[in-house]
Amino acid sequence: MKKVRNSMLAFGLGCFILILASTLSGFMMRSERPYSDAAQVASVNGEAVEAREFSALLGAERSKTYAYFQDKYGAEDSKEFWNHSYNGEIPMEKITQTVLKQLVKRKIQQALGVQYGLLKDTSYSTFLEELRIENERRKKEVEGGRPVYGPKQITEKVFHEMRQTQLLEDLKKKKASETAISDQDISAFYEEHRNDFRRTEVNRANIFPNTQPSSDTKSSPSKPSSTNEGDAIIPLTEVKDRIAAHLSDLMFEQFVKDQADQAQLVVNDSMLKSVADKVLRGES
Repeated sequence: MKKVRNSMLAFGLGCFILILASTLSGFMMRSERPYSDAAQVASVNGEAVEAREFSALLGAERSKTYAYFQDKYGAEDSKEFWNHSYNGEIPMEKITQTVLKQLVKRKIQQALGVQYGLLKDTSYSTFLEELRIENERRKKEVEGGRPVYGPKQITEKVFHEMRQTQLLEDLKKKKASETAISDQDISAFYEEHRNDFRRTEVNRANIFPNTQPSSDTKSSPSKPSSTNEGDAIIPLTEVKDRIAAHLSDLMFEQFVKDQADQAQLVVNDSMLKSVADKVLRGES
């Protein structure tokens, strides 16, 4: 009986040690990564910014930020780099502020997408589910011997860029249908940027001139039309539709900017710092 009791005590002690070890192990793992991918880093007008979404944009800005401090201050990569002050500029602060500005703009665009029925919601989790479904579709197409446009599987980064680009195109169309560009606005823009519509310039670039409307048209006087046929200024009738589309795009961009300027950004500072530390140290 004594041996049986001793065996039971030994077994019980072993179980206790195993449970304790598992608990400590779990605690240590949580300490290494004290947040989930869906944890909320910030919110824009009440729309959540998830840790994984913040991490994705942070990673994309990492090399640009390092290059900035290297070029301006001769900074070198080190453990202290992200929290070191370079003449009052701190890399960690600069990159997080840059990413937060990008996220505010994107959340405004995504909220508009929801408003117009183009998106289900603004969450990154929903985006990831859409990516999973798309890759599953592509996998089935490949297995069935059917052609697939693009890669067999799309990465998170590429799919996000594709989705965002399509969203912007659709939003511009929606807003354009709501706001008419007057003939007066088109004519004023044409006269202000008359020299940008020379055939040689437009044909060589094959894109719409990268111009911005000015409140003072007298500041950009037009030169007389060239007598050279190849360098002649294109008549307004040929570029009217393109000017209207361009002005509509500018109006949309200004609308989003105004909305972003007025947006309410709430940041979970401790969570943001935790995520940023992991990403910038290359641990996530």
